[in-house]
Amino acid sequence: MKYFFWLFATIIYLSPHSLIAQAAHDCGTDHDTHLQLAESIVKLRQAISEEEILFLKNSRNITYIPVSFHLVADTNGLNKPNLDIPHIALCMLNNDFRPYNIQFYFHYTLPIRIYKSNQAFYEDAYANYPSRINNQTSYALNIYIGKNASRTAGFYVYSGDYIFVRDRYVFNPQNPNNIYKTLTHEVGHFLGLMHTFAPWSNINYDSVYANRNAPTIFNSRPVENKARSGSQKNCDNSGDFLCDTPADYYSQRNYCTFIPTGKDPYGETISPDKSNYMSYFNDDCMSSFTAHQVDVMFRNIIDRGWHNRAPVNYPNISGNYIHHLSPINNDTLIVYNQLNLRWAHLQGASHFILQLFEIIDDSTSLLIHENFVSNSSIQLFDNNYTVNIPRNGKYKWSLQAVSQTGCMTMNADDIYFIAQVQEAPSVAIHELNTELPFNIKIYPNPIIEGTPITLNITAQYNTRAKLKIYTIDGRLIGIENIYLQAQENHITLQYTTLNTGIYIVQLESKVAMVQSKFIVL
Repeated sequence: MKYFFWLFATIIYLSPHSLIAQAAHDCGTDHDTHLQLAESIVKLRQAISEEEILFLKNSRNITYIPVSFHLVADTNGLNKPNLDIPHIALCMLNNDFRPYNIQFYFHYTLPIRIYKSNQAFYEDAYANYPSRINNQTSYALNIYIGKNASRTAGFYVYSGDYIFVRDRYVFNPQNPNNIYKTLTHEVGHFLGLMHTFAPWSNINYDSVYANRNAPTIFNSRPVENKARSGSQKNCDNSGDFLCDTPADYYSQRNYCTFIPTGKDPYGETISPDKSNYMSYFNDDCMSSFTAHQVDVMFRNIIDRGWHNRAPVNYPNISGNYIHHLSPINNDTLIVYNQLNLRWAHLQGASHFILQLFEIIDDSTSLLIHENFVSNSSIQLFDNNYTVNIPRNGKYKWSLQAVSQTGCMTMNADDIYFIAQVQEAPSVAIHELNTELPFNIKIYPNPIIEGTPITLNITAQYNTRAKLKIYTIDGRLIGIENIYLQAQENHITLQYTTLNTGIYIVQLESKVAMVQSKFIVL
């Protein structure tokens, strides 16, 4: 069993020999968004006092923010980013925000989902991003991770209150030693921060104003002076509206050794903070937010209402191994087209990354299924997941458990088994006697989202039973106690809020269990 703490991986990223990330791709958060952020900074500065911020900081050790990741796929749900990207991203955020007592965790019920986007958004998220996206997770930080976005590594959409970032600027397996601060930068925008070089976006200062003083007005906004006191001070209403971030006119990527020569409108040579996460110096320069930036973020947290959330203790994964229940190593199974994978609940796991491989020969295996499985249902002793098996053969399945904060994972040993595929019966049955006591018919099937579920259950004798509704990944979402007569019983279940997907109805009595699937469109 292998534990891995992603905190250690961050030490690798901080190697002085790291390659430069984002040299050609910058933040796509646009000028209009910065105008909205500036307005928000001024409004919240007036509405939320320093005393309120201090009270929040002193009232708890850490402020927690729930995160839902949306992996952008094409219209068929394919070609999505790798499933390990979210926990790498979450752990990096936690490492960067830990000095400021802000931490992030996987949302309990919607930690990750596959977002089937329209083709235009999939092919170029920056050129075709919507102002709002339906079905976002409420009261959470929504992060969309995709593969394609022209001219940008990531961006924040103020109107839709979501972040998009390209997967290669979270983690690039081809250059694993690269430093990536794109997501930290975009979360800074989400929490109310502007670029330190506002309003100089997309302008190469040195090529336009080389050897000259900067103008007093640029892009319809006052240019920030270097002075932090006296009559030349204007940092409260220019630049990024903060006085502990030095004046910065550089919206082009620069190395950490770069020596600025820019002059403010009074001829004073500016000295930008190369270590600031909201600057455009290369990612290996970045390491900090300023105190005033932290105050802006806490004002934003208060305004969102997240400051009222009680501190939550999210334990690391406990236990020494992941306990596979079925199939176990070297099993030979008769499979009715679909295989039910089962493993024991693991304390502290937010979700599992599951992979199923077909063994081609001794040195070759083919990935035929990959998904994440939520571990949110603690009512079940074991987790269940159903997956299609294409044909007779040898297979292996692997599991990786991920902690709530993303910084700890546990890898299970691969399990090898042989599957003998048979035609699936219409109803799966596990009997404690030799007779079939129930027959379930669901109609219509598929059903339309928002309509009740109607069941016809034929029973051979009068009995009490339980009806349970599960998601396809084994999460219990409903239970009903019913009485069946020895006849055809008509039962209507008012589960009208089910999302589109595949569900399982399970009928249990003292002597038998029958289950059947239905689809919500």
